[in-house]
Amino acid sequence: FWAAVDTDNDGYSEMEEATDTDGDGIFDAWEVDHGLNPIASSGSQDADGDGLTNLQEFQQNLNPQLKDNPAVALVVFTPAI
Repeated sequence: FWAAVDTDNDGYSEMEEATDTDGDGIFDAWEVDHGLNPIASSGSQDADGDGLTNLQEFQQNLNPQLKDNPAVALVVFTPAI
C-alpha cells in the first residue's frame, strides 16, 4: 500500500521518491520522465546548457531538457477591477 501513496500530490509515489539508484539527489522516476539516466549520476550536469544543474532543475520543478533563464522571474499582473 505504501508504494502507491502520493502524500505530496506531485505525481510520484512515496516509493518512487525514495528510490535514487545513482545517489545524485534526484529520484529515479523523475530522471526517467525527463530523459536522464537513473543509474548514472547526473545531478551536477547541465543537460540543456542553461546554467542550472539537473539537480537544481529537479529542486525547482523545471525541465532539464529545456533551457530556463534563472535570472528571469515570472511576474503576474492582475488589473484592478
